[in-house]
Amino acid sequence: MNPVPDYSTSAFEKYLPNMGELSNINQWLPDEHLPNEDYWILSITSSTCSACFPGIEELLVYNDDVNLPHINMLEVEKESDVLKYSTHFEDKFINIPINKEMAKKLRIQFFPYFILMHSEHGIVHNATTPQHIINFYQNLMKENQQNQLSSRELVPEG
Repeated sequence: MNPVPDYSTSAFEKYLPNMGELSNINQWLPDEHLPNEDYWILSITSSTCSACFPGIEELLVYNDDVNLPHINMLEVEKESDVLKYSTHFEDKFINIPINKEMAKKLRIQFFPYFILMHSEHGIVHNATTPQHIINFYQNLMKENQQNQLSSRELVPEG
């Protein structure tokens, strides 16, 4: 398991005071939906958001390189909204419908919203664009790989 740097003071937090509610996002997700991978993506979208559908499509393109598990929490007003996402995206990710009250509890103020999650440590990074989340993850993996190589160099042989 890769160590997770503390990115809790990301630049987004000054604009998003709601991260306290989201930091325990695992409590809002059913256990059967939580990925078994170390890292995964949580997107939060709304069926009434014109940027959300293209945002998810963009995420799928960028995520094709790294293949992270993906859960989408979809704020919906009616049941047919869930069907639209499920039909279009098939089984490319898990779609969990939430109502406006749940979005308010999570203090989601705008959509779409993308979060890089770690299975044990919760939120690693958050962004408003899919490209930013994937680039952050790729840089994190490079950093972890470099740290592992550096630590091997420090161990004396013999």
